[in-house]
Amino acid sequence: MGDPNSRKKQALNRLRAQLRKKKESLADQFDFKMYIAFVFKEKKKKSALFEVSEVIPVMTNNYEENILKGVRDSSYSLESSLELLQKDVVQLHAPRYQSMRRVSSALSLDLIKFLW
Repeated sequence: MGDPNSRKKQALNRLRAQLRKKKESLADQFDFKMYIAFVFKEKKKKSALFEVSEVIPVMTNNYEENILKGVRDSSYSLESSLELLQKDVVQLHAPRYQSMRRVSSALSLDLIKFLW
């Protein structure tokens, strides 16, 4: 039997190979749920909680060419890009979110109006 670290590396390599074969990312295997909380410094105002209606996961290691292109275009530093590519980093994007508070008209309110 090998040591736990080598078994873990072998299992990760097998999983990555399967994902490459299917052209999927690890993030495609999960459903993500995200909430955004606005907590005010003033204690008089209640905090506001929003639920993200759609979470878009993006795995950075699937975009190696785009990341390295960003390095060539001087958009990113080489060190930070290499660090991202060595990890299975998932960026979660939240394009739309709605208030968790009950609104009588059931319409979503403009964020600025809601908070102020």
